[in-house]
Formats: sequence, structure tokens, C-alpha cells
Amino acid sequence: MIKHPLSFALVAATAALAGCPAAQAQEAATCRFTLEGANVFTGAGFEQRDVSVNGAMFVADHPEGAPRIPASWMYVMPPIVDVHTHTLDQVSKPGNSAHRDFLDRGIYFALNPNSILLEDGALPLAPDQVEVAFTGGGITGPGGHPRPLYEGLVRAGIYRDIAIEELPGRAYHEAATPEEAREAVRQVAATGVKAVKMMLYDHTSPGTDSLDEARFRAAVDEAKTLGLRPMIHVEYAHDARLAFELGVAAIVHMPGHSGPRRGKEELYRLTPQDAALAAKNNVAVVPTLAIAFNSASGDALLQAQELQAYNLKLLREAGVTIGAGSDRYSADALDELDLMRVSGIFDGPELLRIATENGFRIAFGEDRKGGKIAPGYEASFIALYSDPGRDWYSLRNPIAGIRGGVPIETGRVLIEACAAD
Repeated sequence: MIKHPLSFALVAATAALAGCPAAQAQEAATCRFTLEGANVFTGAGFEQRDVSVNGAMFVADHPEGAPRIPASWMYVMPPIVDVHTHTLDQVSKPGNSAHRDFLDRGIYFALNPNSILLEDGALPLAPDQVEVAFTGGGITGPGGHPRPLYEGLVRAGIYRDIAIEELPGRAYHEAATPEEAREAVRQVAATGVKAVKMMLYDHTSPGTDSLDEARFRAAVDEAKTLGLRPMIHVEYAHDARLAFELGVAAIVHMPGHSGPRRGKEELYRLTPQDAALAAKNNVAVVPTLAIAFNSASGDALLQAQELQAYNLKLLREAGVTIGAGSDRYSADALDELDLMRVSGIFDGPELLRIATENGFRIAFGEDRKGGKIAPGYEASFIALYSDPGRDWYSLRNPIAGIRGGVPIETGRVLIEACAAD
């Protein structure tokens, strides 16, 4: 999206490629070109080199007969991945402004770790939509989260295409026994999703309305048997500890994400042993720092941020994979990255890895080759007008982009390099 004053000069530099509007390059467009001398994000910083795209993939050599684009002014990095959003749900229709808002900010991929299952399944992907990994309805205990939340959203008119009576089995699955937990996982697997959400909050309490340990172990075991990646909602450190022990794919909150309850800070603090276990068992963490920032202020917010920083430092030092997602309808991964940046815990390249490579792995798993700009990986990138290490807010203003070889941009920088079939 072209917003910065420098962008007009950049477009002029590529005038030969600016002959047709983005609207003409949608469904059937594929890209073949080489960016010559682009500044490319490597995971450790930006280096100047060529980038070649041949259809859906990055390739090592220039595609024969394809355009060569002078790109020394481009800073090229993988698209951003928001790994905890409910803004993009299966009830969103094509053309939904939320999708366009995400795309305009360089967020081409996302994970929705609890979504309503529609009768006709997930929407087909189009260039004007974010590619979202869905989990379907989460598995919880009788009456547990997210049941009250979804019932409230229906009553408020947020979901107009579904009645409260239709929510069970679509927005959530309630399990009172280990076998019911296994059956709920089988129901989720039957919808075709690749991941499953499970609720675990104060699971050792006799009065918990989340899954207890027996039901949780049964659900995780069934998910792994069926090839689903478990995504876990946690509240307390002992909830995260059990998830780390079982080697789930990710916990999609960090203990203390909402701030500690007064006098109970210790219940939310991870230990170095917890962080080491998460790293050993390859469990990713999505902190969702924005939750406390959204709801707390003054001393309560300072206390929340101190707790968040304590846990984040442990996870970072242990080498745990961290992703960015806000779990707020009014915010996204970029807002979460801002909070990570001001914490002072991460440097610039680390934040960009969190936003891209880490996020892609959390959303889609390790078998899919994306989130890097390298031959053999999916040809997806955004182009910025400056290095976000020096100009952080340039990250919010991509001037060009493609996903899987298809142009996503609203500007006209790369369009003619992507010929209609």
C-alpha cells in the first residue's frame, strides 16, 4: 500500500512495471521476475542480493524471459503472521474490510485459535483475503470458556448467522469425561482443520470448568494420533507446565497475559525449568501482551508488564519459539510487536523473526515451507521503503507484496511482473 511520500519516487523508479491496476491482477495472476539487488531479510538482518520468483516459489536462478526489476531501494521480508486473532472468522465474507485492513498492513497469514465452524466449511482463499489457519470450536469443560463468550456475542448481534442453540459442536465442544474429550477431538478432526484448541485454566482446581488433567491428556493424545496440532489456552504457570510436558504445538497465551491477581503473582510466574521444558519439547508460546495493556492502567498495568517481562525473558533465554498475536478485535500482530519492542527484551531482527518465520511455523506447522525468502520456499513477501530496524513504523506501510506468487498489493509496483494466465 503506497502511503509514504517516498513511495511516489519509488513507483517512478519502476514505471515500466506500473501499467495496470491491482484490480486486474487478482484471481489468475502469477508472478515471474527477479528483484535485482534488493535488501533481503535473512533472519539476522538485511543483506543485498537478488530474489527470483517463478510462480508460487522462490527459485535460485532468474526465470528465463522474466522481467528484471532494479530493487536496491526495496527492503524485502516475509509477510507478517498474526497467530492469535479472532477478527478473521469463518463467518467473514469475501471483501470483509478486516481482511483488507490486515493485508494493507502486510499481514498475509493468520491463526484463529477458536473459530465457528460453518456448514460449508472454510471460505476459499482469494487475493483479497488473509490466509487463515482455523481450529474450529475449542474443547472445554461443561459450561467453560468460550461458551459464555460466544453466547454473549450472539446476544449482542456480533454473529447474526447463528443461533445460541447452534453454538455447541461448532463454536465449542464440552467434555465431561476423557472419552468425551477424545470424541470432541474426533469431531474437530472431521471438519478438516489441522489444529485443535483446548482450554486449560486452573486445571487442578476441583471447581474448574476447563479440562482437568485426565481429560486434557486424553484430548492431546487423541489429537496427536489424528495428526492435529494442539493449541492451548492457559492461565496459570501450572497449566502451562502441563502443556509443556505433553509437547503440544503451542500455548496461545502466556501465564500472566492479563496481569496477576493481587497477592497471587507466584501462580503466574514460570521457572527456568518450565522454559527449558518448553524448548526441549518444541512448544511455541504466543504471549498476547495486549490483553493487559487493553484492560489495565496505572499500577495494575505496571505490575502486569513486570510479570510479562519476567516470563518473556525466561522463554527467550531458553530459546522458545515466540509468536505475535493480540487476541483483541481492535488490535493485531503489529500492535503486539510494538509492546514486545518497548519491553526492551528483543532486538529488531528477533522481532521480525517473531513476526514472520516463527508465526508461520506456529500457524501452519513445520512441514510447510514458508516464512523465509529462500529457494524452495513459498514465494511470499512484503516490500518496505526502509529498514524497520531504523524506521520501525515502515513495517506498517508495505509498498508491494505477493503471496504464493500472487500479487496482494494495492499499489502498482509489481503488477506487470505478474502476468495473467
